Amino acid sequence: MALGGHLALHVGGPGVTVPVPTVILDALQQVSVTLDDAGKSGFQITLALSRPRGGGNDDFPVLSGQALRIGNRIQITATLGDRPYPLMDGIITNHQLAPSNDPAGSTLTVSGEDVTIMLDQHEVQLQLPAMPKFARVNLMLAPLATFGVTPTVIPPPSDIPPLVTDNPPTIDGTFLSAINKIAQDANYMFAWQPGFIRGQSFAYFGPKGYVGRPQRALTFGMGSEDNVSSISFTDDGTKAKMVYGFVQEQISGAPSIPVVSLPYPFFLEAVPATVGYLPLLGLQKLADDQAGNIAAAYVKATAQHWSSLEGAASASGELDTVRYGEVLRAQQVVEVRGVGWSHGGSWYVKSVTHTLARGRWTQAFNLERTGIGAKLNRVVLQ
Repeated sequence: MALGGHLALHVGGPGVTVPVPTVILDALQQVSVTLDDAGKSGFQITLALSRPRGGGNDDFPVLSGQALRIGNRIQITATLGDRPYPLMDGIITNHQLAPSNDPAGSTLTVSGEDVTIMLDQHEVQLQLPAMPKFARVNLMLAPLATFGVTPTVIPPPSDIPPLVTDNPPTIDGTFLSAINKIAQDANYMFAWQPGFIRGQSFAYFGPKGYVGRPQRALTFGMGSEDNVSSISFTDDGTKAKMVYGFVQEQISGAPSIPVVSLPYPFFLEAVPATVGYLPLLGLQKLADDQAGNIAAAYVKATAQHWSSLEGAASASGELDTVRYGEVLRAQQVVEVRGVGWSHGGSWYVKSVTHTLARGRWTQAFNLERTGIGAKLNRVVLQ
């Protein structure tokens, strides 16, 4: 690893993990970990394999040892200076073996996903008691306790439990698909988040983290103060959509009531897309327009509108971790400086991909926000 950076791998079952054997560390070429706010986070481990010439009937020692067998739990922890950063607690799902006639030229790529994949392996059909959505999510996250995962569940707006006379809530599919459907309806995210020590992590269900203390600023174009090797920006004026619809109250049977999305409280940018790209602001019909609860319809229309704004402005780039001095955390806020007013200021970190090899630790990042312009002319952490 680069000066100040170290890597540790632990493997095992749901409850206990141990350091990987030396033969795996000796064969290690590269580790890549992607942490994302949408879908599953994942990892890839590339190893160089060798065996004596003519030993075609003998298995590679890395494979015969069973430490990296499919289905095992693996924990990837990187240390910068004297501070450990857990990057991944996942399950090995895939092997890709590329044999070579060169005795030392074969490679094995071990891939997998974070531990929430265990919620996506069994389809069920369950009828639940009348309970609010956040309680359903907590119930479905319970199996992850064996992996040290702590649920962090924020109730969605208007999360009212159904009446006992209503059709009871059901789960028809995997727990993960059911959780993602609830999150989508409320414009929430569901994502695995690494903890602060190995073996601890979080399953976050709630709004995107557009507020909070920003991380150390990403700096570009400021000479010796630069900590970003490359960065680029994209602005898309076609994403923003106002949402409208007509909903009939199910209980009272009153005439159809018009429903419109509520304005977006722009947290990060000075000029939201709804204003900055006004000539291209579109109209979109409320999805699943039907009889139902008026308050719930407003929530759904607003969630649909806010979702359309995501990525109206985006950025991508790469940094050297040792020069940056920290691990850039996905699903949090970071500030960008040195790129001008339009693209400077606060951004939401959508995803980070760590690439670790001997002498190198880089982080490729994707940022997003819903408009342009820096709210302040300074950054909090340089």
